[in-house]
Amino acid sequence: MVITANNFYDRWLSARCCRLLLLFCLLLIWGNARGYPGWHTQRYIQPPPAGYVMQSIHVFNENSALAVGNNGKIIKIMDGGISWTYLNNPTSQNLNSLYFLDDHTGWAAGLNGTILKTTDGGNNWTPLNSGVSSWLRSVYFVDDNHGWVAGWNGIILHTTDGGMNWITQGTGTWGYLYSVHFVNHLIGWVVGANGVILHTTDGGTNWSLQSSGINDWLFAICFADDTTGWAAGENGRILKTGDGGLHWNTQSNNNTETLWSVYFLDRMNGWAAGNSGTLLRTRNGGENWESLLTKTSQVFNSVYFLDDLTGWAAGDQIILKTRDGGDNWVSGAGGIEWLNAVYFIDPDRGWTVGTELRSGGLILHTVDGGDSWTSQVAGTSKRLRSVYFADALTGWAVGDSGTVLKTSNGGNTWLSQASGSGSHLYSIYFANINTGWAAGHQGTILTTTDGGNSWIPQVSGTSLDLLGICFNSNTTGWAVGQSGTILKTTDSGNNWITLVTGTTRNLYAVHFISSLTGWTVGYDISNNNSVILKTSDGGSNWVFKASGTNRNLYSVHFVDDLTGWTVGAAGTILVTQDGGNSWSSQSSSYTGQLSGVQFIDDHIGWIVGENGTVLKTTSGGVTSIEGKPAVNLDIPTSPVLNQNYPNPFNAGTVISWQLARLAGAAGQAIGNWVYLSVYDLSGREVEVLVNEHLKAGSHQIEFDASGLASGIYLYRLRSGDFVQSRKMLLLK
Repeated sequence: MVITANNFYDRWLSARCCRLLLLFCLLLIWGNARGYPGWHTQRYIQPPPAGYVMQSIHVFNENSALAVGNNGKIIKIMDGGISWTYLNNPTSQNLNSLYFLDDHTGWAAGLNGTILKTTDGGNNWTPLNSGVSSWLRSVYFVDDNHGWVAGWNGIILHTTDGGMNWITQGTGTWGYLYSVHFVNHLIGWVVGANGVILHTTDGGTNWSLQSSGINDWLFAICFADDTTGWAAGENGRILKTGDGGLHWNTQSNNNTETLWSVYFLDRMNGWAAGNSGTLLRTRNGGENWESLLTKTSQVFNSVYFLDDLTGWAAGDQIILKTRDGGDNWVSGAGGIEWLNAVYFIDPDRGWTVGTELRSGGLILHTVDGGDSWTSQVAGTSKRLRSVYFADALTGWAVGDSGTVLKTSNGGNTWLSQASGSGSHLYSIYFANINTGWAAGHQGTILTTTDGGNSWIPQVSGTSLDLLGICFNSNTTGWAVGQSGTILKTTDSGNNWITLVTGTTRNLYAVHFISSLTGWTVGYDISNNNSVILKTSDGGSNWVFKASGTNRNLYSVHFVDDLTGWTVGAAGTILVTQDGGNSWSSQSSSYTGQLSGVQFIDDHIGWIVGENGTVLKTTSGGVTSIEGKPAVNLDIPTSPVLNQNYPNPFNAGTVISWQLARLAGAAGQAIGNWVYLSVYDLSGREVEVLVNEHLKAGSHQIEFDASGLASGIYLYRLRSGDFVQSRKMLLLK
């Protein structure tokens, strides 16, 4: 037999296809053997960096920003403030100022003559030789080459080559200079101690003193154009000029706190930030300044706005973000959120409530099963602790100081209801759209029969805190709380009787699936052990069940008389499939406190907790089958670049990869910056497929090679320190 080139190729391709088919079948079998996805993180708010003082912030877009501060720390804020990471930098000196020309090129300046430069958006920084040891307080560039820094001892430095070389400019002062601003490569201003304002019209070759008319120190300056500018500083002082600084006039703002930063988008819209949580705003060029509510007394050192709605403010252990021009501010570097309860009415629509450290009551809503969550306006600064919906439109939330909120349109608007009580309310339950109960501090039980328009106190017979309440019908219900308290009513709460529990341990939650069968969970602080009690006779008798954990248990939910879950401290998730006689642990990527759990069937459920965490399962939390080891399919332990499929391919193929959780980021999936590109064999980059920050987990992208010639190509993934390349064969 004669083997021609064509015959050889046909045989090779046929064998290759058979091998690929076999590989596909093996992968399918292997994938099925790996088991179910278990619990995966839908939402997580990374806590802000503890003790970090941020001196200056630059905002790239609505979702990402970069801040510099004390001890040379540089943090990148991602995902609209959900996550952050420290960036590599070559200094431990305090950094006071940050300036970017675009998304890639920027500079930072600070203590002991420190000047840094980045050309990749802040991921890597190069130290520049300033030639001085003074404290540099401000840096400003007008293009890639021309820039200035100003600092103490009257220092002004100038560069014409992007910072490679710096020359000292004479200022005629030895005072402290704090802020520099240029409108082009010739015209600029510097402000500093004792009301000093310096001006140049020749790029700083000559500086002249302008009269500010004050002795207060000035810490910030900003110009909207070459004539209109503002300076801000000590004692709440704000000055404005409309003639390039020939005349400066004081603007009234009813504030005496020191202002460290001022920022204007144009001649009309501006903001100023300073001590004691001070944020000011003007919409008319400073003729009127209004104080903005920040709910903090922390110092703001820097304020920056992308447009008239989206802005960020940074300072001493705080970063806030606004999307409405400053009317409302939320934490913009992680923030501190605590979700206490969750309620779903179907697989798609659900709510969770809790608190955000600086804005108070927090309500989140999803319409896609938790893949995305949007904030609803709670209208309260009080912590919200429990939520319940009677149908898709009608729901209630309760919280501290007797707070009761109701919505009749799915949460688009929440209205406060008068509870008549000032006690903290910990739990709420409705039997129907009209009849409900709330339980709380010092034995408080409230009831309503008109949807909450009026709430009536009931006599509980106890002064201990009641932490959970549950009804099986319009008449029969239970409440649990401190020191092993369990109450029961069979007449809608007109009378509550105390049940014998055999425990003095705190009970945090209760759940009944019938008039007879129920469970309550809690914690015994005296011997550091969890508590699970079960009743099969409506509460007349309670039996202890071994949990296998010594963690606090805060919430419990059953879908039938056999299958249930309880959650608690340190990421504890327990499941039972025999009515609570035995419990086994389920794993997730989260190790913080879990406060609430709810399932809509034996497969689909959610858990909420500390740091704004939302976990979801579509497998009842199961991560393995037939006794095989559990595998976390969501967040791998190390990065992986997979072989493309199909390979060889004609025109189109899929490239997939997995990103690992960043080191030290336990309980979160913050990922890393990813650069995925394709090269030919000569080393020429022919296409960039991905160049962005991605969360930890699995990803894939379709590569369209219809514009390339047949041949062997390389695709390379770079993510942090991880670099891997693979070959692929394009056959047309």
